[in-house]
Amino acid sequence: MKKILLYLLIFTVLINVFTYAYFTKKQKHEAELHQKTELKLEKKQQLIDSLDLKIFEMSHYTLHGNDFSQDYLDRYNGKEVIKKIEDSILNLNHVRGGNKLIGFDYPEDPIVISRMEFMNHRWILADFDNSTLGGQVLIRYYINDDATFEMEVIDKAMYLPKTQRAD
Repeated sequence: MKKILLYLLIFTVLINVFTYAYFTKKQKHEAELHQKTELKLEKKQQLIDSLDLKIFEMSHYTLHGNDFSQDYLDRYNGKEVIKKIEDSILNLNHVRGGNKLIGFDYPEDPIVISRMEFMNHRWILADFDNSTLGGQVLIRYYINDDATFEMEVIDKAMYLPKTQRAD
């Protein structure tokens, strides 16, 4: 009977030693894993913060980042007028030969405005292209007191034809 109790005591001590070792290693492993996760999270947060700063800096040259231009447009119910101007420019894409603001007539392959950004309460920068040509156009717009608007092209820049560009 003493031998059984001795074996039982030794067995219990061994189980306790192994259990202690297992849980100690498990706790250490979980702490390391938690630390690695925290480092990854910190790096990702730094990346997000740097991208937020970059977006903030870049938005300075857009209508959305320019409080003075937004205040000016609020006098004319700016959001509606901006939407009308956008629609007017995009509707010119459906004219035969391409958008007349660009100034080039290609009936077989019309040049259209594909993207535009309102820079402030006076200027729009727009991208245009067709299958071979592309470029940008700077448009000045003026909102009249009756919420109508006028547009004129200030300048445009053409890129090399797509077949001639070295990629």
